[in-house]
Amino acid sequence: LANKLQTEDTGEEARWPLIEEKYFRQAAERAYAHWLDYVAQYPPEKDGDFKVWVCGHSRGAAVANLLAGEYMPRDLKKEQIYGYTFATPNVQKTVDVQAPVFNFILDGDVVTRVPPAEWGFQRHGTDIHYDQPMVKHIAINSREDTDRLLRTFIDGGLTQENYRQNIEPILAALGNGDKLEDMNYTMLLLPILQNIDQSTAEDRMNLPEMMRYAQNILPSHTMQTYIAWLDGME
Repeated sequence: LANKLQTEDTGEEARWPLIEEKYFRQAAERAYAHWLDYVAQYPPEKDGDFKVWVCGHSRGAAVANLLAGEYMPRDLKKEQIYGYTFATPNVQKTVDVQAPVFNFILDGDVVTRVPPAEWGFQRHGTDIHYDQPMVKHIAINSREDTDRLLRTFIDGGLTQENYRQNIEPILAALGNGDKLEDMNYTMLLLPILQNIDQSTAEDRMNLPEMMRYAQNILPSHTMQTYIAWLDGME
């Protein structure tokens, strides 16, 4: 549903500073309405006599985070809700960190860092982190490199409009499963790089470093990598 909404034009862009926030919210509202319809059609035998598991990956994780962290607590006690999300983006600026949601986060997965916390975005619930260079045999980006990437853009003057026009399309394409070689990352990034401070400070990334980082964006984010992490847990 989140992927489908990403391609729909509802004419409401002006209400939302970032496209992600708009589509996460719309998808969560629709999923919540479907859930209310289901409960009305198949009511439990007595109030409170059921539990709800909500899960999702990537954009689906954002929707699940909103459902379990904000929408379902309107009708259920927190102890009835079990939210588990994977590769979860930040969803909005006001959240409940005590919400019944556990977010599994690979620290080198840039999708879990956007929209940026530096702009006030967060997610509901409790984060569970993993920061290693490998998940089993899968090479992933490090937290340090992801920090450098974000500092390059944000400290260099990246605006929300730049982000919306040039970075969100990359993340949306990755979310749709597009292959790295099918996307011209250089052409997408150049409009941003031309407008930010090209400092050579060690805490910034240059374009060749960004291209190397891009090679591991998808392996650092896929559902298979998160499953490999869970399989390796003791």
